[in-house]
Amino acid sequence: MARKSIVTLRTVAAALAVGGASGAATQQAGLWNGHPHWALWTCIGLPATVAVGEQVRLIRAETRRGPLAQRQEAIDRALNDAVLQISDLTNYSKWGVGVSAWEVRRAGRNRPERLERFGRRRFTDRPTPSEITWTRGKGVIGTCWQEQDEVHRDLRAACTRYPNGSVTPEKFKSVRPDLKLGMTLEEFRMMIGKYGEVLAVPIKNRNGKFLGCVAVDVPIEYCVLPTAGTAQLERVQVKQVAAATAAILGRILEDG
Repeated sequence: MARKSIVTLRTVAAALAVGGASGAATQQAGLWNGHPHWALWTCIGLPATVAVGEQVRLIRAETRRGPLAQRQEAIDRALNDAVLQISDLTNYSKWGVGVSAWEVRRAGRNRPERLERFGRRRFTDRPTPSEITWTRGKGVIGTCWQEQDEVHRDLRAACTRYPNGSVTPEKFKSVRPDLKLGMTLEEFRMMIGKYGEVLAVPIKNRNGKFLGCVAVDVPIEYCVLPTAGTAQLERVQVKQVAAATAAILGRILEDG
């Protein structure tokens, strides 16, 4: 950052020097005779002034971007470490574990708060993020927000019962609330059959205020059948990793 600023300032100085030399040469050659000198220096100085303003703007932008980039690097590193640790603690490969960070935000005046993602780590491009707006009480992360506590859902049996989200409106009426999780029929169809396990752990500040949550998920194709073993994201060690990650992100959100 310091080196970039020095180079930038040297560029500004060079622009001013070139402008000054051009003005002096023009006067000495008599090319501006009969015209007011202030007009000459306006013509020479205006581009240099614009160059100075632009370079100063770039310096300020770089100064602001530095801390933001460092903040995002810290977030990405925490999520990456969580994926690798959870993979080591379970039978899931790192390709099957996804970890996301969510923060409570308000979209605008008179609009309800919602959870917005501010970090995501997955070693594959699939599954892609959903377009659902996650509010308090909706989905696993919304339930985590509502209960202010960790929430785990083993969805393997539900994925077998509703493959690829195939559920009729009539069947949807009989879905248990702890599986429906506040979702509409369309949202349920989008999400059910997608993940076999989901764990959400709160992100809180030093005073215990809920800021967001860390979500760990595993696509159904990476999960074993329910009869072949217990859920792995429910393990104490996995929850400890998620909680430690949430603590790190909580400090970043507070300090950022």
